[in-house]
Amino acid sequence: ERLQKELQERTVQIQAMSNKFSNLKEEKKHIQIMADLQKENFRLEELVSELQQGLAKKTELSTEMKNEINDLQLRITDEDLKFKQFQMEHNDLLGKLALLRHTEQQTQVLIEHLQIRFDKIRT
Repeated sequence: ERLQKELQERTVQIQAMSNKFSNLKEEKKHIQIMADLQKENFRLEELVSELQQGLAKKTELSTEMKNEINDLQLRITDEDLKFKQFQMEHNDLLGKLALLRHTEQQTQVLIEHLQIRFDKIRT
């Protein structure tokens, strides 16, 4: 009976040690999983930081490009206005040139007419 009791105690001790060992293995596995998760979390935080920096640079570039586009559109509008003004001046000058040519023709006709009359008077 004493051996039976001692065997039972030893079995309980072995079971307790087995449970403790099993718990230690589970705890070690849990610690390893937590360490892996922390590493992955750190890696993801670095990736997020890099992506945010990239996004900030692209946003800044986009803003610069929009500003440049606005400046170019203003220049185009200004150049269009200047072109229209030059075109109006050109058309005005063409009209004046046509008027001057017409006046020149009339003057030439008048000179020829006066020359003929002068020649008739002289002869």
